Amino acid sequence: MTNKCVPTLPVLPSVGWRERIIFPSLNNAKLIAKVDTGARSSALHVQNLAVVEQGGQRCVSFQLPKELFAHQVLSTHEAHQFTLPLIAQRTIKNSGGQQQQRCVVDLPILLGEYHYTIEVTLTCRQAMKYPMLLGRTAIRGRFLVDVATSFQLSH
Repeated sequence: MTNKCVPTLPVLPSVGWRERIIFPSLNNAKLIAKVDTGARSSALHVQNLAVVEQGGQRCVSFQLPKELFAHQVLSTHEAHQFTLPLIAQRTIKNSGGQQQQRCVVDLPILLGEYHYTIEVTLTCRQAMKYPMLLGRTAIRGRFLVDVATSFQLSH
């Protein structure tokens, strides 16, 4: 009789198919993201997107809808303007299967008690139910997805 050692997998926390996310570097914008293992990239809904030059560096300027700040006591009635360094411009296949050129930025996120930085593509998701898609590169090695639940880390 042989005793075989069975390797154990690391225990990872679970996320649901929807989770609340906070962006500390974007005035604590708060939203509900759809967790999508079928999407490689994460995508955030923005308005008035423009590539600009700032201090000799290529940046991207954009607005976040005012609804993402409704939880704040001193929330304004206008969209919030941001400018961030442009990490890359990539061709992404959108949900309709069309190729689309998108700006990419690094954004720190807070998901439950987990704080880390992810790459996010910026696009118009106005027609989508959720303003953010959290893709598999943002969750790989960090979380397991329980598609039968929502808000596992962000009750």
